[in-house]
Amino acid sequence: MPSPRADDGGGMHDAEVASARLQVALAARGLLSRVEACGRLAIVVPSADSGDVDVALRRWLVRAAEREGFTHVALEIGPPVHASDAARGETRGETRGETRGETRGGATDG
Repeated sequence: MPSPRADDGGGMHDAEVASARLQVALAARGLLSRVEACGRLAIVVPSADSGDVDVALRRWLVRAAEREGFTHVALEIGPPVHASDAARGETRGETRGETRGETRGGATDG
């Protein structure tokens, strides 16, 4: 059976499953974060307890998101979030944070 993918016509549940699967994959790579789906956009909000996100990890993140059905990734670079807050889905400064989106073709700030 194929794995659920982000916004593949199955609705919000599939996007939530894809977000959860991506969040688990990120944690396995040492990037504790919260992942939200906005259509086919994966919004990744790293916790304050996560290490630096280097180029290799960003590229891996884009590929991992694509495997889950996302077409774009926004990586939060705003105020740090503690892992306990991220686990509850809470962030400080959530509406003021900046995001950086990266696609297969290159990086863009947004």
